[in-house]
Amino acid sequence: MLRGYAATRYKARSWKTKRRVCARMEATSMGLGIRFVVTNLDKGSKAPPRIVYT
Repeated sequence: MLRGYAATRYKARSWKTKRRVCARMEATSMGLGIRFVVTNLDKGSKAPPRIVYT
């Protein structure tokens, strides 16, 4: 299994400000799985998103 994490800022039309979007990508023999989380946690938060949202 391969696993990766990424984060970016994104603004949907209905949102007033940009928000942080975190993604987890997994590649297994069963295929590719991608999960997204929209958060208001700052990049400088003590806990990485994979710990807060797992």
